Amino acid sequence: MRKIFIYLFAAFVLSACDFLNVNNIGKSTIDNYFSEVDALPPAMNGIYNAAWSFYDTYFALYCESASDEVSFADNSSPWFRFHTFETTSADESTAVGYIWKYGYNVINNCNEVLYYAPILLKENPGDASSIRDMIGQAYFMRAMVHFDLCRVYGQNYSYKPDASHQGIAVADHIQSLTEKISRSSVRKVYAQVVSDLETSLEYFTAAPNDCYIANSLAAKALLARVYLYMGDNSKAVSYAGEVISARGLTPREKYASMYTSAGVAGEEAIFRLHGFGQSGAQRKYYYYESPVARPSAKLTSLFTDADDVRTDLFSYEKGGKSYPNVVMKYYCTDEDAADEQKFASPFLLRVSEQYLIRAEAACRLSDTSQAEKDLKALKARARGVSADAVSISWTGTDGLLSLIEEERMRELCFEGHRFFDLARWHKDVSNDEVNFTYPDYRYVLQIPYVELDANENIKNNPTSNQELE
Repeated sequence: MRKIFIYLFAAFVLSACDFLNVNNIGKSTIDNYFSEVDALPPAMNGIYNAAWSFYDTYFALYCESASDEVSFADNSSPWFRFHTFETTSADESTAVGYIWKYGYNVINNCNEVLYYAPILLKENPGDASSIRDMIGQAYFMRAMVHFDLCRVYGQNYSYKPDASHQGIAVADHIQSLTEKISRSSVRKVYAQVVSDLETSLEYFTAAPNDCYIANSLAAKALLARVYLYMGDNSKAVSYAGEVISARGLTPREKYASMYTSAGVAGEEAIFRLHGFGQSGAQRKYYYYESPVARPSAKLTSLFTDADDVRTDLFSYEKGGKSYPNVVMKYYCTDEDAADEQKFASPFLLRVSEQYLIRAEAACRLSDTSQAEKDLKALKARARGVSADAVSISWTGTDGLLSLIEEERMRELCFEGHRFFDLARWHKDVSNDEVNFTYPDYRYVLQIPYVELDANENIKNNPTSNQELE
């Protein structure tokens, strides 16, 4: 079992108040640390550990709290304010501040590796393969976090026709203490993401056989997602097709176990966060005995087929007691597993999403045959029948798109997609507490005050619809 080592550079690379600028105190120590190839593996483990803090602790729970997939069982939870969209820049000790902080933690640590690893590559040709793989991993991680930060703090790509609206600050190098960078347009952020992912593919050498380590298949899967968000449907279809050709879906009989069984990665896993030694914020958020949030009525109403295997993850029985309407995607139910094995490993990329990406992109390209085929593949797996036994009816491409959108909600629920899907589809937000129509300033978070105070070049997001660009 791969252990996640402590992340190494936080004290070196971040100033006390400005997350975008590197504190050069301790630079000589970092130089010394990266003088040997042996420094790179623990450095990469540090990046994965920092990514856990970003994704499991704040990013995923913000995405779900803001969505219409959940209803709150505990309105006293701090996350309830994200469900009602009442947060401000002053909420620095919540996801408002920590998504920004932890995201740039990951990016800055990637920049350290991307600065030193090429030097080590030149000096150590005998270790070229392993060094190149770690450079590829760092490019991938930097791309993924830039993309996700932009989805949180910047309006969706098509908010403006040329994507010229504000995104986030692109941090593609180690900044000096005095450097004050500004927010880039969403178009520029996405261009950086695509560039990093394409570069990562030039470096990856090892076969993608460990879903807990970034790899070439993960880069292609993320490119498919990014191009879907950009509206480049031809490239989305192409990259999703490559991933689907390389890896199949998890069989129906193993579907629930890839979430709930100890040590099961899942056949369709492309990239997961390894939860060993981690606290598991999502696990606590959905804990069946006292959940913060439960599946919403809007979501559960979509599951009309009693044979749908995905509904197995909406209930739990233990000790003769039933726990209905809960989320079991983040809890190990293996009674015989040791306590240290009962951790959640959230999916960041898996094959099911690639089918949905290809289906949606193909449909928008008027290739309804491919779209229907991909949709049927997921429905067939869920029901345990052949694709030929699945019958769907629709009228026009909009009708088929509606079916694909519903299937995304069924398949990807509680995995951080729904709120961003609503934004990129320009659809209204309607949950148990609030309703607002697109466009709206609440589709993005405010920039935390700590960053606004430290860097005058960073401009905040609108605080009302009257301020929208």
